[in-house]
Amino acid sequence: MAAVGFEPTPPQRLVPKTSALDHSATLPTSCFL
Repeated sequence: MAAVGFEPTPPQRLVPKTSALDHSATLPTSCFL
């Protein structure tokens, strides 16, 4: 029951962040390390 309320919230914020992190993490990953 709790999963239903938590699912619709993070997905919207994780979707946009994951895309930016995936593209920005490919190269920056080496610079950060």
